[in-house]
Amino acid sequence: MENTNHREIMENTERDKEIMESIREAIKSLGGLQVRAMSEPLERMYTGRRKKWIGTYNNPPMDFNTFVEELHQLPLKYCAACHEKASQNHYHVYLVAKSTIEAQRILSLFPGMHLEPKGHSTSKQVRDYIFKVGKHSGKCQTLNTAEWGELPNESQGERTDLKAALQMLNDGYSLKDVILNMPGTIRYMNQLRQAKTMLQKPVHGKKEVIVLIGPTRCGKTSWVYAHNPEEDLYCVDDWDHPFDEYESESTLLLDDFRGEFSISYLLRLLDRYPVKLLARYANKQAAYTKVFITSNTPIDLWYPKIDPETRKALYARFDRVYEWKDGIMTDTTENYR
Repeated sequence: MENTNHREIMENTERDKEIMESIREAIKSLGGLQVRAMSEPLERMYTGRRKKWIGTYNNPPMDFNTFVEELHQLPLKYCAACHEKASQNHYHVYLVAKSTIEAQRILSLFPGMHLEPKGHSTSKQVRDYIFKVGKHSGKCQTLNTAEWGELPNESQGERTDLKAALQMLNDGYSLKDVILNMPGTIRYMNQLRQAKTMLQKPVHGKKEVIVLIGPTRCGKTSWVYAHNPEEDLYCVDDWDHPFDEYESESTLLLDDFRGEFSISYLLRLLDRYPVKLLARYANKQAAYTKVFITSNTPIDLWYPKIDPETRKALYARFDRVYEWKDGIMTDTTENYR
């Protein structure tokens, strides 16, 4: 009997190793995300854009009515909120935006709020949790509630893994998020890549473009990463296949740029109009609204042979230019006006 149990344990261990190896390989192809050990706590500050957010606001600095008034500033399709008192005073809120919304926009109204994307639970299940309905009833004292809009109708039991994955993509999750949450969708990876591009809406409007010029190891790239959430930043450093792994990140970094793109393509990348990103297998729809360009090469030498009007068009797309001089980061934007 002991030998049988030992054999079953060993078989399960080997199967778990095979599954994790498959996940690692899949995630590696999606951009090298590290898989945490099962013993590691999952602590993260969610950023980026999502359509559905769950928030907990501990010891809020405002009363509940003011909290609800502030929520009305957000472009929401549905909202459920409650004021609870357990070990500490807190608000719970479930937000469904009209389109994807940045975490930072929510946090600008409610500094210190803990935010996380809605996972596999249906909207009804989240609402039941917010309002302490059913199995959640009686767990703490509810002092006040607020609700408006139309609760999304999701029938969790009727959805296949593929449909659930597509829903996650439509809600603003990345392919990495989908694979980590539903490892079984690995077999749909190619289809999901194509679906991600199809679901991405074209982005219109002015892009913020910041250029950083300076010698190697002066801190240009580190500065960009220090000022932007890494999970929503896409770095181009492979100029042969620059956008193969792009997944709708809202910030684009062209790192160590020396004029690798044609001037016409760079102008399109920085322009206010929607643009498709060249990639193998299928082109990607650009979703970024901010662009950083770092370079060891002076801007004038990126395209030394272009005519004055084209150079003027390039400089007109720059919002800020910073150059490192004697180890000091200096704003030299006016030199390119």
